[in-house]
Amino acid sequence: MRPTSLTSLLGPATLALATTAPAQIESAPDSTPRGRALLVGVSDYPLIELITTEAEYERDFKLEGPARDVERVRTTLIDTLGFDPDAITCLANGDISFEASPPDRASIRAAFEDLAERAMPG
Repeated sequence: MRPTSLTSLLGPATLALATTAPAQIESAPDSTPRGRALLVGVSDYPLIELITTEAEYERDFKLEGPARDVERVRTTLIDTLGFDPDAITCLANGDISFEASPPDRASIRAAFEDLAERAMPG
């Protein structure tokens, strides 16, 4: 069955935030959409690792979906919606095929602040 919404596609462990909705993205003179996105996928929880056995952690707590979701949303934003890869900030841990910063509290806060600073009216 095909997902009917972005929420059902992403799942609860992944946050995807685009500062402009796809229908509202305006094209710059070079026809590159002017949009920014912050994608966060938390797959590993280091504090839980400290209080469980490795087998318990791997079986019960380690997630594979969030990192995969970040990759899929990033690919969709670039390939389908024409986002500039440099306009997408990715914070993810786990098995990903591109460079991303870890999704800890400090980096998430800094990414939101950076996104707000770079946002333009309109």
